[in-house]
Amino acid sequence: MQAPSPPLPIPSGPPKTSGLAIASLVCGCLGFILAFLTGIPAIITGHKALGKIKRSGGTLGGSGIATTGLVLGYVTTGFTVVWLALAALATPAIFKALERANMAENISNVRQIKLAADMYAMDHDGQYPPKVQLLEDTGYIHSLDELRYKDAKDKTRHDWLYTAGHANTDNPTIILFAGPMTESDGKKRIVCFLDSSSKPLPESDYQRQLRSQRTPESPSGP
Repeated sequence: MQAPSPPLPIPSGPPKTSGLAIASLVCGCLGFILAFLTGIPAIITGHKALGKIKRSGGTLGGSGIATTGLVLGYVTTGFTVVWLALAALATPAIFKALERANMAENISNVRQIKLAADMYAMDHDGQYPPKVQLLEDTGYIHSLDELRYKDAKDKTRHDWLYTAGHANTDNPTIILFAGPMTESDGKKRIVCFLDSSSKPLPESDYQRQLRSQRTPESPSGP
C-alpha cells in the first residue's frame, strides 16, 4: 500500500508573489508594443505561474497578476494575427495603387515633354526636334532629367524613347515618345502619340506600330 503524501507545509507568512506571474504581466503589457514577440511569452509564463501557484499550497501568490498577463498575452497575440491577416489582404491593393500612381506620374511627365516638343515645332516650321535634348538646350523645357521615365519596381530613371523626323501635321496616331520596357511593366509600354494622347500599349502593338511608321527609333539623349 502506497504511503500517503506528506501534508503541504503551512505558510509562515504572506505568500511570495510568483516571479513568473510578474513576467507574464510585463510581457502582456509589452505586447501592445511588440505584438506576439512578447504576447506569446506572456501566455506561456502565465500558464506556468498559475500552475506553480496552485501547487504551492499557499506559499506563492500572484494568481491575479498571472491571469492578467495571460489575458493580455491572448489579446495582443490575437490582435497581431488579425493585423497580419488584414495586411496580407491589403498588400496587393497597395501595390496596385502605387503602380497606378507611378503610371500617372510617367504619363504626366511625357505629356510635358510632348508639350515642349509642340512649342518647338511651332517655332521651327512644324518640325519636331531631331533630338529631345534640344528641348532643354533651347529652353523649351527646364530639366529633362526631372521628367525621365520612372521604373515602378526599383525607382530608377530611364530616358524616353523618341521617334524623330516627324512634323506636327503627320498622322496623329504616330508614336512620338515611349517608355522603356522594364520588368515591372507587364509587357506594356507607356506611349505618347502625335495627338498628345498617352496610354500603356502592349509590346506587340508597340512594335507593330513602329514598323508601320517606318521611322528609326532614337533614344532621347544628346
